[in-house]
Order: sequence, then C-alpha cells, then structure tokens
Amino acid sequence: MNPDITGQNRGIFVAALITALITFAVYLPALRNGFVTWDDNEYVYNNLKIGNLDADFVRWAFTTPQVGMYSPLTLLSLGLDFFLWDLKPSGYHLTNVVLHVLNTFLVVLCIARILQVASQAGYLRPLSPRRMLITAGVTGLLFGIHPIHVESVAWISERKDVLYTFFFLLSVLSYLRYAAIEKKAVLFYFLALLTFALSLLSKPMAVTLPAVLIVLDVYPLNRLSFSAGLAKVKRVILEKLPFLCLSIIFSLVAVRAQQAVNAMMVSAEFGALERLLTAARAMVFYLQKFFLPVHLSPFYPLFLPITFTAKDIAALLVLFGITLFCARAWRKSRVWMIAWLYYLVSVLPVSGILQVGSQAAADRYAYMPLIGPMAMVGAGVAYAVEKALERPERGKLRAKLLIAVMAILCIALIVIAEGQIRVWKDGLTLWGRVFEIYPNSTPPAYRGRAEAYYRAGDFERAVADYTEAIRLDPLDYRSYSSRGIVYFVSESYALALEDFNRTLSIDPRDRRAIYYRSLICRGDKSPACY
Repeated sequence: MNPDITGQNRGIFVAALITALITFAVYLPALRNGFVTWDDNEYVYNNLKIGNLDADFVRWAFTTPQVGMYSPLTLLSLGLDFFLWDLKPSGYHLTNVVLHVLNTFLVVLCIARILQVASQAGYLRPLSPRRMLITAGVTGLLFGIHPIHVESVAWISERKDVLYTFFFLLSVLSYLRYAAIEKKAVLFYFLALLTFALSLLSKPMAVTLPAVLIVLDVYPLNRLSFSAGLAKVKRVILEKLPFLCLSIIFSLVAVRAQQAVNAMMVSAEFGALERLLTAARAMVFYLQKFFLPVHLSPFYPLFLPITFTAKDIAALLVLFGITLFCARAWRKSRVWMIAWLYYLVSVLPVSGILQVGSQAAADRYAYMPLIGPMAMVGAGVAYAVEKALERPERGKLRAKLLIAVMAILCIALIVIAEGQIRVWKDGLTLWGRVFEIYPNSTPPAYRGRAEAYYRAGDFERAVADYTEAIRLDPLDYRSYSSRGIVYFVSESYALALEDFNRTLSIDPRDRRAIYYRSLICRGDKSPACY
C-alpha cells in the first residue's frame, strides 16, 4: 500500500478518535439524567414486556409496533439494557451516548472516504492530507457536539435515532468500499444490504438510503453519468432493487403503524398546500437551528390552521437560492450540490409531507440529515485555512485566527449543548422548557407536563393540566383516561368513572380505561357502570 495513503488513513483515524472522545466528554452529564414523561413509560419503565429477554419478548418486539413505530431492534436494545441495568436510567443513557460517539467516529470516516474517492477519480484537485483532515474533522465535531442533536442522545426513547444512524453509516461505508472494487467485493455489497436492513429495523427513517446511494453513484463514484455507458447504468439500477424493495416494505409498515394509533393527519385536516408549506418551513427551520441553535425546544407545537405568510415566501426563497447556488457551482465543484441533495433527500420523509403527530418539527428529525450542511461548513473551513496558508505573508497568523474563531464557536456549541442536556433531566424540566418557549401550547404538551406532575405526586396540578388539554381538544381521550387514573389514585371514584366512561365513548379500545373502570365497577350496581 502507498505509504502516503497509509499515513493519511492513520491521520483520519486519529481525527475520528479525537472527535469521538470530545463528544463523549460533552455528553457525560447525560448519565445523571432520569426518565422523562414522554414515551419512556411505554418503552421502558411501564413496559411489562421488557422485563424478560426471552423468545416471547423477541416475538413481541418483531410483531408489535410501539408508540406507533415499528422498531424491533430498538426494543431489543432496550430489553438488553433492562437486563443489564434494570430500571437505572444511567445505563440506558450510557448506551445512547456510546452509540452517538460511534456515529461521530463513523461520520469522520464517511466524509474522509468520500473525499478520497472524489480526489482519486479526478473530480477534485488532489487534496492535501491537512485539507481532508480538516473537512472530515470539522464535520464530525459539529455532528458530535451540536445542540440540535441532544434530543436524539439524551432522550432514552430516541434510541431509535442513534441506532439506525449507526447501521446507516456502516451501510454507506460498505457501499463505498463495494463500489470502489465492484466484482471483487460482493461481500461488501451484502454487508451494505444487511446493515441497511438493521437500520430499518431500528427506525423506518432509514428508507432514504437507496436515494442517498444513488446520489453517491452520481458523485463521487461517477457510476451514473452520460459517459458511464448503458450497461453500467443498468447494473447500478439493478443492484439498488433489493434496497428499494426493503424501503417500500418498511415504508408501508411505518405508515400502517402510525395509522394504527391515529398519528397521521388525513387529507381533510391537512391538505396538499398545508403539507408543502410545512415541508418548506421544516427544511429551512433545521438549517436555521443549525446555524443559530437558540430557543431549542423538545416540542414544537403545530398550530392549525396553517396559512400562507411572508415567512413561507422567505422559506421558499431560501430553498430556491441554495439550490440555484449549488447548481451554478456544479461545473466547478459538485460537492455543494451533492451535500445539499443529501440533506433534502434525508429530511423529506420527516419534513411534514406525511404529517405525523402534532409537532411542526422536531430536533431529532435533523440528527442525520444535517450531516450534509455540516460537511459543507467543514469544506468551507478547510478551504479558508488552505487559502490562508498559501499566502507567505501573515498566512499562518490568519489560519491561526480562523482556527481560534472555530474553537470559540465550538465552545459556544458545547455550552448550549450542556444546557440542552439538563433540559432532558426529567419530565418537569422537559415540559417546563416547552412552556417557557410556548406558554400557550397544545394538548400533547399539557398531557406530558400533567404526567410529570402526577409522577411527582402533585395531583392537583396534574388534574389542572389534563383539564386544560381537554378544554383545547374535547375529543382528547388520552387526557380523559389519564385524568381518570389521577382521580382513581386520589380515591375520587365517581369522577374517575365519569372520565373512563367518556374515554370509552371516544375510543372503546382504550385498555387503561377498561381496566380501571372494571376495578371501580366490580360489584357496583350503579347505572354508570352499565
């Protein structure tokens, strides 16, 4: 092997290791956090299935969507955590942090590998080892420490994000290896397919991988181009069919799982215009939070109805402007367009085109898509440092100043990230942050805070928040059922029975209402029990 390549690879590995260690240090405070009153109950501490790591548990994980999400591998990983740590939240947080650290390491390797392929193929002028290291290192560092990623790491239930991204990145690296030597690397093709399947089993958001691989085929692999030849193009398309079939299957499973819990808005509530506006807003929203990570919230309420405003015009202009810039730069450098396409393709499924839940956006949705913009920043920083060093006079001084500015920005990101980690300490701090940013919020936020009050033993405030959620949405059966449980525990059985009856009139399948109602009505001959 070329000693220069060996030395370069060694430098990349060291850069990846350093960024991973910095990331681990930043997220150590997350180990002091507990469970939160948002999905953690259904995934972990109230999940009766998670207690036994046996064949029945595995069967349940692969056949039962949880919280409207089909993610059996995530459930298995949480089951393993329960086996190791019981209900000690620090162990679950440690697993999330380790996975995020591994993802940071893999991001550096992925970016470096893409740059190596592009440089060897002649699409980039031969990159100096320093420029490649800076590009990959800055991208990995931003990925590791950026505050917008805290939600995916510090929230135990978002094990889905860090786990699916881990296998997604392994699949990309395997595919890049396969494409570089093709016929001699069939093993890498099947490895890419296997890790893709594991990614899908962790979270269906991985369905975008076939589109990402096609983007990589265009650049830097040059396997899809006018000069590639028809036979090669056919082969490239055919080898994507297994990936595409898996994507279609898991997309259908994901939609069915969301529909089963009524999480998807139907056309009458959320039409084509609303979907397009929400998608445009979300795509620009994540970029805005990337460059200016302030007012980050665990929950961004979706306020209906959605109307066309000046902000929407601005969002559309931003998207059009970035796309135009990347298109005009195509001949000189394809990196910009490829990174931009990666972002658009990755974020599209969670942009609001298929509206799931009652949130307008979510920090966790940007976990992997923002690798594209982060790579663009990394490339820009590397270019600026190289240009500064090319100047004999004051070049080194300017490069040092640029690095100092980047260091200050990274410290600022770490400080903000530390604050975000504290937000996820428990349910009260989490929902307190939501109401700090959105004082007049929506029913899900009131439900979440009410459950936090209930777990803290503050039944009066729990009832008040459930009542407010019901006022905002009189058909919110979850709040009726939950308020009924608070009344039941408070021994206000008449009020509890009234809430359970109301719950079952809206959703006759609500298991909690059925169970607690049966406890109240056992031997009771009152008309309310019939």
